[in-house]
Amino acid sequence: SSRAAMGAMGNENQDQSPTSSASGAPAVRSVLLRILPAAGGSFIEWYEFAIYGYVSTYITANFFAGGRGDSLGTWAAFAITFAVRPLGGAFFGALADRLGRRLAMQWSIVLMLGSTVLQGCLPSFHCCGEEWGWFGLAALLFCRALQGLSAGGE
Repeated sequence: SSRAAMGAMGNENQDQSPTSSASGAPAVRSVLLRILPAAGGSFIEWYEFAIYGYVSTYITANFFAGGRGDSLGTWAAFAITFAVRPLGGAFFGALADRLGRRLAMQWSIVLMLGSTVLQGCLPSFHCCGEEWGWFGLAALLFCRALQGLSAGGE
């Protein structure tokens, strides 16, 4: 009987944090459901930045070669993304205040995904000629700005 009493006393001193008890499973799940979308969005964002840097020689050859800025143009397009980030923070912050954080985060992730996919479909000087090449160059810079807005919103 004293062993049972000791066991009961030992249970009183155990950590009662939400993650340590059996009833804490829903709390952990709730936290994960809040964190995972943001983590996924950040992963996509930084993965895209890494890929852009990795394929920068191809981007230069297709969009900025032949007197259109060369590698300086490629890295300027990369810099646009970071220059626009504060505007994205302000825009998505105001959107989150009005419509809720969840919707603002979802729009930010969709904007990042859409602009990333669109960049892969752009016409270039190499494949489509001068007129469509200029359109592709302008669209590339626009997509980079959208990605900066999205990154600022996350």
